[in-house]
Amino acid sequence: KLKDGDLVQDIITVSGDKKILVYTENGMGGYFDSSEISETGRVSLGVKSIEMKEGDSIAGISKFNGDEKYVVVVTDNGKLKKFDLDVFPQIQRAGKPYQIVKTDTNKLKFAVPVVGDELLLITLSESLTTMDVESVPEMTRASTGKKVIPVKKGDTIIDVTLAVEE
Repeated sequence: KLKDGDLVQDIITVSGDKKILVYTENGMGGYFDSSEISETGRVSLGVKSIEMKEGDSIAGISKFNGDEKYVVVVTDNGKLKKFDLDVFPQIQRAGKPYQIVKTDTNKLKFAVPVVGDELLLITLSESLTTMDVESVPEMTRASTGKKVIPVKKGDTIIDVTLAVEE
């Protein structure tokens, strides 16, 4: 069940003890233990994940184990950075999030917890780029990031995925 004007942004399945990272288009984010999410019925409104400012909206959600080293942040116009997960305090569910990227004319699209040696697959509407996490610039949590992916005018980053080793 949704309120007027609401929409489902993302769905993940969680089993066991995981961390849940929720992030907004305006660069805010917070993570909490999955055990803080109570089970609800299929037609319920669900539970509040993070506190949000007026005019902001959820960009996405990620789950992770807690042994990841970095969070890689990607904006819609190709700015990337990573910051150490150790400098990102955990919040309580429904708590006030922290700034994870300084947004100006860009919007936060993805925040992905990583161990540090994975390969990112970054999909634009017209191309696919691969990149080692090690090559993503390490910056402070509140910085804007560095333009790494050339995004043509009118294009945007539509997905960021960790490559699975076979």
